Amino acid sequence: MKTESSRFDKPETGIFMKITELKTNQIVTGPFFPEPVKITIFVQMGTCVQFHCEGINSGLLYKPYLNVDQITDIEIYTG
Repeated sequence: MKTESSRFDKPETGIFMKITELKTNQIVTGPFFPEPVKITIFVQMGTCVQFHCEGINSGLLYKPYLNVDQITDIEIYTG
């Protein structure tokens, strides 16, 4: 069973993300966002994380709740 502190690997891409690697002002992409977003706030709530992110292109605010398994789909945006 995965826990909050475990490392989540994506063997097919080699990309991984874990909760402890999240930072404010970090630009990320993933299937939960229609564009690259900047993390303005994130709050861990048990095994979920609520994000407040601002779209880089549109300036729109996105506020998804993601569980620890979904966080593996977030990638640091490299442009």
